[in-house]
Amino acid sequence: MENAEETSASKGRQPDRNPIGVDQSHAAEATILSDDEALIHAPKSVNELGKLLEGRQLGDYRLDTFVGGGGMGAVFKALDTTLDRTVAVKVLAGHRSADEEMLRRFRNEAQSAARLNHENIGLVHAVGSSNGWHFIVFEYIEGTNLRDLVRQRGPLTIAAVVDISMQIAAALDHACHRDVTHRDIKPSNILLTPEGRAKLVDMGLARLQHIAGEQDLTVSGITLGTFDYISPEQARDARSADIRSDLYSLGCTMFFMLVGRAPFAEGTMVQKLLQHQQERPPEISDMRAEVPRRLISVVHKLMSKRPQDRFQHPAALEFELLSIAEEEGFDVTASRPAIDIDLATADKAKVFFWPWVIAGFSLIGFVVWTAMNAPQKKSNPDVPQVVKPQRQMLDDTSVVHVVSQPSQPDEFGTIAAALAHLSGGGVIEISENSEYEISPTRLGNDVKITIRGVAGKRPVLCITP
Repeated sequence: MENAEETSASKGRQPDRNPIGVDQSHAAEATILSDDEALIHAPKSVNELGKLLEGRQLGDYRLDTFVGGGGMGAVFKALDTTLDRTVAVKVLAGHRSADEEMLRRFRNEAQSAARLNHENIGLVHAVGSSNGWHFIVFEYIEGTNLRDLVRQRGPLTIAAVVDISMQIAAALDHACHRDVTHRDIKPSNILLTPEGRAKLVDMGLARLQHIAGEQDLTVSGITLGTFDYISPEQARDARSADIRSDLYSLGCTMFFMLVGRAPFAEGTMVQKLLQHQQERPPEISDMRAEVPRRLISVVHKLMSKRPQDRFQHPAALEFELLSIAEEEGFDVTASRPAIDIDLATADKAKVFFWPWVIAGFSLIGFVVWTAMNAPQKKSNPDVPQVVKPQRQMLDDTSVVHVVSQPSQPDEFGTIAAALAHLSGGGVIEISENSEYEISPTRLGNDVKITIRGVAGKRPVLCITP
């Protein structure tokens, strides 16, 4: 059974007779649902919630069309009457929830998601409450989710699978650097725009689905479909889920895109959970012989039962998929990946010198960490070896800028000059869409340098031996 989310088209709904933004006189027709009316007609399912609130005014938002349900509540295509723009509004199931802890987490998770600003992530605009209804406002994305697309057209081309997977890995890389874990990667949470851009939605909100589920499984909209893509460790304890859990779910989603079904599509909830824990997924080559063996190996690695046996960071997955795309001659929509480099780890050091990494990738989240003169340290295999910038790097004293014409003490003309200034670690921000050369540099032990483009800029870093 799949997730309860449905588009209005899949349910055979009539088209919107009053397109958003066409006739503003209709805004006055939206009515506000009173507390008494909400309690009298308390919805027992997400669909009932959608019918109850469709056409109503919720704060500054007119809920024009109920487009689906699932997770925490109902999703509407809405009009932001203040800014006159189309948005998506998700209304939390349960009017005037008495669980203050749940509402606190709802706000915290929404704020965490709002920190994300990436071309492959559905943006969060606002979070609020009105007349006892709690809601979150998202970017409205024109497109089709992968679940419906595959149901309608069958398995995707191999090139499309590689491209979409690279884009979602890039989204997870961006989120990982901001300590946000999705926890519910699945085809219905990935939208594909007409231009081929993949967008990951419900970012950072899946934890709330678990909380809501403890309250009322029916109202929260949780279905067996969620368990088609859940990692073994998340099934045991949702609090233990980290980025590697998201990567497992992405592996299941890649399997779905390649063959048109989830890896463990049959059975009850318990049977599915046991299969994720114990069984090897079906062999992709038996269902689709033309899938490259290297791509199958990527899916198998992502779906390893033990987190330490998977890719340990989304950037590593991006690199492997990019290499496959170049090997197979695929054109991809995804940007070249940003990378994490740990020169104290031999496998990651090899990544540093890959010749095809030289051109075209974003510097956002690019981290250099070297301790080549330090003895190797044993690492805990259960913990991802991910280098994250320390919070103190964000202090003004540790941020320098690379500009074309330096005029301030914290401005430099080259990355090499900026690196020399940051002998103790820090952040280098690049303000131009230009190419910059950098050579492998020996830094002090445990020194960490983050190199990134300023907002809206995508410079190119050329790594020379």
